[in-house]
Amino acid sequence: MTRNPSGGSSAPVERQPDVSLLITAARYVVRRRTVQMHEVQRDLALTSPDARLVLRRLALWQIVGMSKDAGWVALIPQQHEMRVERVLTAFQGQVPAANPLCELVVPLLPDRLPEVLALLADGLSRNQIAARMGITPAAVKRQTGVLLRLFGARTATHAVHVAHMRGVLPLDESGKDSSDDR
Repeated sequence: MTRNPSGGSSAPVERQPDVSLLITAARYVVRRRTVQMHEVQRDLALTSPDARLVLRRLALWQIVGMSKDAGWVALIPQQHEMRVERVLTAFQGQVPAANPLCELVVPLLPDRLPEVLALLADGLSRNQIAARMGITPAAVKRQTGVLLRLFGARTATHAVHVAHMRGVLPLDESGKDSSDDR
């Protein structure tokens, strides 16, 4: 706590990282996909407090998220790197009330959700997915429900489509969403 001149106390003010540093750090994380704080510190020549500050600011922008296993994980696919740069520049690094990058965010998929999503994208039914993964159809139904919520989708096909659009699932060789054929 710091004292202000009028005698009251005020919360310490966190300084803002420079916009060009935010852009450099965002590029670094998005290209690497996962990083540890010490790597950001070392590779961007930052002090430990500055690396922590930059990663926290990128987390506010939802460009990165913290993972138990992997450290800091990029939540925005590399193909959106230029858009991230334009948005950070336009807002001078200040996170607006309505984050324009939210629609690009790829959720961190816990447990077996990536496998369920991939099998849904392959067109398998709930029973086929359950048999392939060695789990019950009810478990597949629960995990599909989680995917629907994460992607803001109404159906499993819609979730697959949104996952393709956000870069969570690659497009097929023809460059189109494989869920389009269903």
